[in-house]
Amino acid sequence: MSDFYDYHIIADEGETYSDEFKRSYRLIQAEWDQRKQAVRDMRHKLGLGWNTPAPIEEQLRSFQKTLTLPKECTTSDLYAIITPEGRAQFESEMKAALGELSAIKERADHEARELARLKHEAEVLDLIPEEFRASIDRSLLKNPSAHDAVMAYDPANADGRGLLCYGDTGRAKTRSVFRRLYEYAITCESIPFVAYTAAELKRIAIDQSRQRGGSLVDLLNGVQVVFIDDIGMASFTPVYQEQLHELLERRTTHKQPTIITSQFNAAGLLRKLSGYEGQYAKEVEAILRRIGDYCDRVDFGTA
Repeated sequence: MSDFYDYHIIADEGETYSDEFKRSYRLIQAEWDQRKQAVRDMRHKLGLGWNTPAPIEEQLRSFQKTLTLPKECTTSDLYAIITPEGRAQFESEMKAALGELSAIKERADHEARELARLKHEAEVLDLIPEEFRASIDRSLLKNPSAHDAVMAYDPANADGRGLLCYGDTGRAKTRSVFRRLYEYAITCESIPFVAYTAAELKRIAIDQSRQRGGSLVDLLNGVQVVFIDDIGMASFTPVYQEQLHELLERRTTHKQPTIITSQFNAAGLLRKLSGYEGQYAKEVEAILRRIGDYCDRVDFGTA
């Protein structure tokens, strides 16, 4: 039989547990630690092992008269010191106390998990513009099959492939992508995505270059999913086109998915982003090739 001193529960004193749980746990555990130690010390003093035969009643009464119990001991602990029957009772009481600790810990664990879930969900929602946070009524969509294609996309099992969602404005491209990212993110332990409009990404690229000597690659390295909304709505500059190409090349090489929305198809993007007299035509073609090779197309249609 295992020594009853081996019964224990280790409390996680981290921030995930409430003060009430930690206080209750410490009080109960401290009481039993003191009683266990007191019983252990007295048995050792008497030279008793746990398999020592029980003394006769006269010896028991003699012990009661001559022994001074530690203040941590209760009356029943004297019998735990002297008799196997007392030890059984002591073990029963200890197991009951440990059962109480287990119940407290189970409730605290449930509470901690629920609080962590709510906190994580709030962090995910903070990354999504308020207008795109509501659930989607599929029956109201102009192209529900395109929405279904986005919702079926699994970034974790896409082997680095992303999505290019294109179609006229008002076709729920951005709404569908944000909904999929939300449902995916709440199943992850950490936040797995960042989202920028093309205009925001352009400002960040220029800021990184001018003020910090960095790049979009430096900023977004390691992010599982990058979402670029309305890629055709930010005109190219030497810095922006270079950093965007570098970012897409790095992400595709390392099999990190990128999701892109656009009001234009590939031909429309080429016209839109090439600039005056086709200044950036070659650069746009290189970027579009990279997107075409590593993003699955989802056509949301025209109005």
